Amino acid sequence: MNHHQMFRWISPLLALFGMACISNAVEATTKPNIILIFTDDQGYQDLGCFGSETIKTPNLDRMAAEGVRLTDFYAQPVCGVSRAALMTGSYPIRVAEPGNIKRLHTVPHPKETTMAEVLKSAGYATGIIGKWHLGLARADATGGIDPATAPNAQGFDHFYGTPIYNGHTVYVDDVKMRVPLLRNGNVEVDGVQSWDNITSDYTHEAIEWITAKSTEHKPFFLYLSHNMPHIPLGASANFKGKSDGGPYGDAIEEIDWSCGQIMKTLKDLSIDDNTLVVFTSDNGPWVETTRGMDPNGKAFIPRDHSGNTDPLRGWKMSAWEGGCRVPFIARWPGNIPAGWDSNELLSTMDLLPTFATIAGATLPDAALDGSDATAFLTRQTTTSPRDEYLYYSGCLLTGVRRGNWKLVLTRAKNPSGTGWWGRMIEAVPETMLFDLASDPGETTNVANANANVVGELMKRIEIARAELGDIDQIGNGARLFDDGPRKLQVPVKKTSDEAATAKVRHSFMAFGKQTYLVDGEGTKTWSFPESTRDGYQLADGRIILALSKGKRFPGGAVIEIAVDGSETMIWKGTQSEVNSVHPTDAGTFVITEAGPKPRLLELDRSGQVLIEFPLKCQIENHHLQTRMARKLADGTYLVPHLLDFRVKNYDASGNVIAELDTTVPGDEAHAIHSWPFTAIRHDDGRTLVCCTNGNRVMDFDANGKLDWHLTNDDLPGPWLQDPCGGQVLANGNVVIACYAGGNKNPKAPKLFEITRDKKVVWTHRDGQKVGIHHFQILTTNGKRLPGVPMK
Repeated sequence: MNHHQMFRWISPLLALFGMACISNAVEATTKPNIILIFTDDQGYQDLGCFGSETIKTPNLDRMAAEGVRLTDFYAQPVCGVSRAALMTGSYPIRVAEPGNIKRLHTVPHPKETTMAEVLKSAGYATGIIGKWHLGLARADATGGIDPATAPNAQGFDHFYGTPIYNGHTVYVDDVKMRVPLLRNGNVEVDGVQSWDNITSDYTHEAIEWITAKSTEHKPFFLYLSHNMPHIPLGASANFKGKSDGGPYGDAIEEIDWSCGQIMKTLKDLSIDDNTLVVFTSDNGPWVETTRGMDPNGKAFIPRDHSGNTDPLRGWKMSAWEGGCRVPFIARWPGNIPAGWDSNELLSTMDLLPTFATIAGATLPDAALDGSDATAFLTRQTTTSPRDEYLYYSGCLLTGVRRGNWKLVLTRAKNPSGTGWWGRMIEAVPETMLFDLASDPGETTNVANANANVVGELMKRIEIARAELGDIDQIGNGARLFDDGPRKLQVPVKKTSDEAATAKVRHSFMAFGKQTYLVDGEGTKTWSFPESTRDGYQLADGRIILALSKGKRFPGGAVIEIAVDGSETMIWKGTQSEVNSVHPTDAGTFVITEAGPKPRLLELDRSGQVLIEFPLKCQIENHHLQTRMARKLADGTYLVPHLLDFRVKNYDASGNVIAELDTTVPGDEAHAIHSWPFTAIRHDDGRTLVCCTNGNRVMDFDANGKLDWHLTNDDLPGPWLQDPCGGQVLANGNVVIACYAGGNKNPKAPKLFEITRDKKVVWTHRDGQKVGIHHFQILTTNGKRLPGVPMK
């Protein structure tokens, strides 16, 4: 893949750190260029000059020897908020958001002033190459960005890169995370299939852009925001498999090569002495415990796919030092003295005011939390302008550092309101105090011996809560561009039914546009990179999937995934689609194929056909012929036929022995598309049917008479939007999947459990507009569901 095949989008958090004795009235021709190199999920120790013994980084080591290395440099602990802080020079909780939701702050308001806008006002050409990850317009991350928050609208003349991160899995997941490569708002690559060439691609693009700008006789600001080493990892052929640090080390060593190429280009163009280059990262590495794939759906990231925070504690998403203390190097020949280190505090928020001073730019007329560090970086003073750093996990204030003292506040595990990444927040049972000078690993709580220090730091906490805010309040200094009261607005309000039953916790597997496992805490723990129609997780942990048609299997397929992740092919589709799979107690698999000759097959594990018969349904629309066929205890088969408005019961010879009509009473013209998608036979002979498109759930008694139904009139909102999947629990409650539940409101539930008297007792939201065809509840409050799942 050549370098014009990867990604195109700009970023509002820039780079280039010119610190020298430059007056504010510098002539445009003498203003320094600024290059900010920003990596993604890099560990504190993942450079040679920061102590790595397995990852070789000669170019960055040389850059540190020719400039300054800061050992106590801070960023926010997760990607989006880190970029918000970088671009605005403020704690993200201060920064205004569209709608002023005031919860996660990963989408700065269009009226916020960015680093790029500040430098552009001083005559700089501005460019972002790489990952943007600010201003997503929709939750499916397919590249849709509100034009008002896109890089080109936030001060960048040029953007080439991705709108969001790579994904959350060790492999490319083109279904769940279809990441495009954009150039100034236009899609160049619809979905990245491999990340192997992304660093090389960005490097070539950056060299071309720098070379072009060097001839325009105006200073430039380049924000080179690498996607690596965020998973899925990638490295080009020259680096893959070469590092002693494994795939993660390969990615870092290619970034080091990239930095060397940038430095060489500056020298070749004779602009090296007039260019400030800053290298740092957005947060610590993503580290998770290796758990494999067990029946509860735990997943893993191999250790050689993540970084090292030694000697610090914690990692990305946590407010321990390993989550937010990152490597920092700055080089500016003749301005930053060569070869010096400092353990003075500084942060990404300080870059905007520092760059503004170097560029002779005017800062925005708004409160900033960053300070001008020009005099410190150029060694006109040995003291950093920053003497305090507040630790936020999203909008949760978790601690403060002043000097070498760090106070950590009491908190619960996975606190409410901290977002999907709050699961990485460990419980802290008591207020803790650490002396980071002697204990950078935060191992020894010295609060009891230093009560006066704790008291002083608690005063700083209260000042911060009042000015900036906390998880439960909006600060007096928080910016609100939109009209509205200065109070916390909770995005999704629980119904009284949900609040009364908040103790219900299900783990489950979801099948559809995204295929994933969720544990009982609501954390997504495993995902599969292909769209699926149906599936089961068996008691021994094996997963059976009916794959949608795609590049790998144009006619769909059925596969088995073992607990070690290996795949076994059960059936390769021969027609348009494989619509369902049902593993029986006898160890066989019941599947349906849609196409010109729709049929049901029962197979053994080797794929040998044991039973086969044609399905009696319409043949014009293959996609809507059938779904979710199930073998019943009496040896017959229950098969929904959507456009026929029928659920048919077939014997083993293919004869229809009974059927249910899902036509809504009085709607013989079928104006209501009550197409049966899922049919579940209760133990007492009743049949529950989920009708997609027509948005209703019907329950028929053993004689085929409708005796219970559910529509949106029975729910707190229009939650039934293509209710495809269902499962009857042992307590008689029903769990329903709504494939298009997010079309009208992405925060609407995709799954909900409802009682017979129509009370909602559990919900699951995943932010997708569309997504879940079917699912399987695995555990309730930590206990495995007994018997065969009725789904």
